[in-house]
Amino acid sequence: MSTDSPAQAKEALALAAKLNIAVRRGSRWCVRYFASYAAVSCAFTFIVGMSGSGPAFAVATAAWVLFVAGISIWAARQQVHRKGFGRRQSIVIAAWGAVYVTAISVGTSQFPGNAAWWGPAALATAIPPAIGAIRENRA
Repeated sequence: MSTDSPAQAKEALALAAKLNIAVRRGSRWCVRYFASYAAVSCAFTFIVGMSGSGPAFAVATAAWVLFVAGISIWAARQQVHRKGFGRRQSIVIAAWGAVYVTAISVGTSQFPGNAAWWGPAALATAIPPAIGAIRENRA
């Protein structure tokens, strides 16, 4: 072993710590991504459920499509992703889809325009991305 080995190890550890901090700072966008998805999903689901097939439905759907396209482009342009983000994102979106499909399927057939259903259902669609935001914030 050379005499430089402990010094090199110390430098490597310092660099690793510095890079870890940089990745954590650079990937803070993930929290905003999931939090905004939760908020917009909640609003979208409530408006769709309460509006039926009227003009509010059309406007909300167009806004949702633009939001998803915009946030997807924004996410793809981010340069820093923590390890495993793609897997976590897939799980969150799949869970959101299951909750959303359930809310829409049950709500449109059993509770059209009923705020007592659509309020909690809208909040339920926000749960998977909210958990994603909390998870990303803790990491």
